[in-house]
Amino acid sequence: MFPKLICSLFSLPRSPPKTESSSVEAAKKSRVVSILGQLGIPFSSHVHPPVPTVEEMMKHLKDVEGTKCKNFFLRDKKGRMFVLTAPHDRKVDIAKVDKVLGTKTLRFAQKEMLRDRLGVEPGSLSPFALANDAKNEISFLVDEELLKDPDQILVLHPLIDTASLGINAEGLKKFVAHTGHDIRTLKLA
Repeated sequence: MFPKLICSLFSLPRSPPKTESSSVEAAKKSRVVSILGQLGIPFSSHVHPPVPTVEEMMKHLKDVEGTKCKNFFLRDKKGRMFVLTAPHDRKVDIAKVDKVLGTKTLRFAQKEMLRDRLGVEPGSLSPFALANDAKNEISFLVDEELLKDPDQILVLHPLIDTASLGINAEGLKKFVAHTGHDIRTLKLA
């Protein structure tokens, strides 16, 4: 019979091991913050638990200054891809967007495509992900209300759903221009 192994209850406290996902998340956020710094774009940072949905996000960011944004990754039948950003409370009619763009059968892209093309997980998408589209294959669409006032604060995920950054509309324009993408505004209201 084997003797019982007794573990010490008085071992030194250790911090939890860093997981690959937490280090990858830190690197993603760091890259966005680095680009913002290089471009001289001021921002505020807010750390929170994972918020994979708008409803969850609002529980943690309701008191944060600025317009909280939601984002969609869309594609059409021809394989063209779009990132669409709108205020969190805006009802987005995909059929209307489809008609305005003149695309055929605009729909949500698969999460695998989101990971492969933009390097983000569902719930973490924002215009910051355009920095991962080096081939400039994805078009950026934004609700015109978000860009009307250059000083309007927009709250967006920095490629992860455990943090949000607040930047002004002018800063967002500058960031998107840095990625080589054009901005197409849409009237979604």
